[in-house]
Amino acid sequence: MSYRLFLDDERDPPSEGDWDVVRSLEAAQAVVLLRGMPAFVSFDHDLGADDDGKPLATGADFAHWLGGFVLDNGLSLNGFTWSVHSQNPIGAANIDGYLRNLVEWLDRGAR
Repeated sequence: MSYRLFLDDERDPPSEGDWDVVRSLEAAQAVVLLRGMPAFVSFDHDLGADDDGKPLATGADFAHWLGGFVLDNGLSLNGFTWSVHSQNPIGAANIDGYLRNLVEWLDRGAR
């Protein structure tokens, strides 16, 4: 874990430090598959819509995919941190709650 990932379809990350900026679920997955588990992720929830107005995959979808990546590869979340900068309060709570529960479950030694 040696890089920071910023997932948002519109906004840019804070100017301090280096970020891998991704705009979609697929782009986020590709970076993780290439670079491994990030040390930090800043999540947006709502990642836009397609040309027909159908919502695209969300930051919560990426959080769930990332959890599966951790479990499938026997990884630890020690040292992993995140923030949710989404303006969608329910989506933000879903991402944060899922990740907190995953960390707690892994800390109890469940696999």
